[in-house]
Amino acid sequence: MSEITVCAQPPAAANYVGQDGLLYCGRCGTRKQVRITVPGFEGVQTCLCRCEAEALDRARAERELEKRRDMAAQMLKQGIPGVQLSAMTFDRDERPEARASRVARRYVEQFAEQAARGHGLLFYGAVGAGKTFLASCIVNALVKKGVPCLVTSMSRLGNRLFTCREDRQEKIDGLSRAKLLVLDDLGTERRTEAMDELTMNVVETRLQAGLPLIVTTNLTAAKLEAPGDIHMQRLMRRIKSVCYMIEVTGAKGPNGKIPPLNTGGGVGP
Repeated sequence: MSEITVCAQPPAAANYVGQDGLLYCGRCGTRKQVRITVPGFEGVQTCLCRCEAEALDRARAERELEKRRDMAAQMLKQGIPGVQLSAMTFDRDERPEARASRVARRYVEQFAEQAARGHGLLFYGAVGAGKTFLASCIVNALVKKGVPCLVTSMSRLGNRLFTCREDRQEKIDGLSRAKLLVLDDLGTERRTEAMDELTMNVVETRLQAGLPLIVTTNLTAAKLEAPGDIHMQRLMRRIKSVCYMIEVTGAKGPNGKIPPLNTGGGVGP
């Protein structure tokens, strides 16, 4: 215990004894002792002052955050190999002023609000435009905050789930453990009746759980607006009902500004 002094105006860092005879913290000015009177006992016990309690809370929060980060990192390994994803961060974005990039950053900032609404993003554009990069930047930023995310593709999911007949739906439901699910390169998987059914099941399960989804696709705006078959029409209608459509081109919005994510009457285009 540090040296105790008795004074009316103690130095900033010196503990002192107050007029009630109890020890006070010289930093925050709150009690470090409390007088207790109960049947069979009367005396003084030490207690945490405010700054010690706050430090304890911070340490506890840091441990909890580290635990969530570890769990989120483990989940991320279940998707696309993490070596590719680890290099995709906002500090490596060569077009930070592009509309899509600014939307991605804002989505991270507003994630708690957007996730509560089940809102996600649909990145579309040409091959190599940076759709997967931006989706991965979002994921890496959220994982640092301890948010469990999974980045995968329907081709990868199909390879894993088509070998599981009895517990397939259980594994699909298990995707809900990810607070954010990214389906990369949607539309490039080999189209079969079974794959179409699986894709709709994954998306529908996600939407029914009210959990956000990010989709990247090479499909053009015209194809997204008017898909060529009934399955794609149903699928894109469901995705667009909860995902903001963002074209990845690197171009800025009107006057260099980007509208808020929650403008207008919904989350569609």
